[in-house]
Parts: sequence; C-alpha cells; structure tokens
Amino acid sequence: MKFLIVVLIQLVFITNISFAQQAKYQTFKAKMTVVGEKDGEQQQWNNNDITVALDYESGNFISRLKNTDFLNKETYNTLQNEENDERELKLTGTFPIERIIDQKPINATYNVEMQLTTPEDTFILNFNVEVTKPGEGQKGYRIFLVRGILYNDETNFEAFVGYENEISIILAFNAFWNN
Repeated sequence: MKFLIVVLIQLVFITNISFAQQAKYQTFKAKMTVVGEKDGEQQQWNNNDITVALDYESGNFISRLKNTDFLNKETYNTLQNEENDERELKLTGTFPIERIIDQKPINATYNVEMQLTTPEDTFILNFNVEVTKPGEGQKGYRIFLVRGILYNDETNFEAFVGYENEISIILAFNAFWNN
C-alpha cells in the first residue's frame, strides 16, 4: 500500500513538473463592457466577473458567460427576472496566434470570427482583436481588447429588450507568457 501511495505521489509530481514546463499564456483581469442604446440614450455597463482562456499554442480562445452577465446591474429589476434561469453561453474563436506572438508594432488589430453559443443557437460574430505589446522589457506581456457587435433581432436576449439592434460587446484582458 505504501508503495502504491509513493508511486501515485511521484506520478502527480512528474505530471505537475511537465505541465509547469509547458509554455502557455495566462490571462488575468478580464472585464466585459456592454454598450447599447435605449430610448435614444446610450447606456454602458461593465462586468468584472468574466473568465477568458487563450491557448498560446493553438490560438483557441474561450470565454464562458452567463445570460445574466449581459444585464445592466444598475437597472436590473430582480422582481421581473426572478424566474429566468441562468444559461451558460460560450464565446469561442481562434486568434492568429503566430502573428500575435511575432507582432512587431506596439499595437495591431486582427479580425477574428467567433461563435457565441447559447443552449438554443449559435451565432457567428466578427470581432476586432486589438493587441498591445507594451514594450521590449516585458516580452511576454500583452493587452487584448476584443470588440464585436451583437444584433438584438438575432439573439433576442432578455437583457436587451427595448434596446436598439446593435449592442457592442467589449472584452478586455491582460495576458502574460508563463513558461
């Protein structure tokens, strides 16, 4: 029994070392900003509780969201929406990772087609991904600003009832090379 425990501990240790040696980007400080127009007035709100993941080997990007992440918390009436279930949504796409890693200018913009997947449907959206490479001192550090438009007449999210058709979604996050 002791031998089995020692072997398992060694396997876990070896797995952790090999995982730690794999180079990857680690994301942090993600935020989503939603901008829409309602009754002729522009409204903007933030959600700082967003998770994003970016695989720097494949360029795969994923952000897991909930339908409630799009709500303006300041004007959200809980009595009206108590019965609504939280549904998971996924925003996925593939960033041009080799171009981002080899990026020479401080700022560059890439057009990325992404999928917003709900339990009922999948929407194809175009996003501009602005990548800032702050300087040579921090070679592995990048700032990402992902901007796209949701169309209210296609998505029919309850959070946007009464808003104009175009809803701007902006995801901002920082990432650094972790090897």
